[in-house]
Amino acid sequence: MEIEYDLEPDIEINIPPLILQPIVENAVRHGIYPKKEGGKVEISVRREGKAVQIKIRDNGVGMTEEKIKEVLNDQRHVGIGIQNVHKRLISYYGYGLSIRSQVAKGTEVIIKIPCSANKGNASRAV
Repeated sequence: MEIEYDLEPDIEINIPPLILQPIVENAVRHGIYPKKEGGKVEISVRREGKAVQIKIRDNGVGMTEEKIKEVLNDQRHVGIGIQNVHKRLISYYGYGLSIRSQVAKGTEVIIKIPCSANKGNASRAV
């Protein structure tokens, strides 16, 4: 497995704790691990307008649109970590995760954090 970081310098933002860990863990566990040949996880942090965009991308097994909806919205025990992150982001910022995926090509999860974010229990991430 490879991990690649693309971090724009001089970005300082506050994000709630345990936002990135479940997403990176899922990229490894559900995206890369099922592939015999392994794969790559890319983490990038970039300014985008008045927000900071964090992308976690893998070249793993990917998932269908139906599965993405299930992971984000299903009330069963499927994707509970991602559901929690999604709901917490909505609570903090008014919008949640953006997930794009293609079967057999990989998945990309995008988090946008407003540059003015400085809310409650947030911790410095970058």
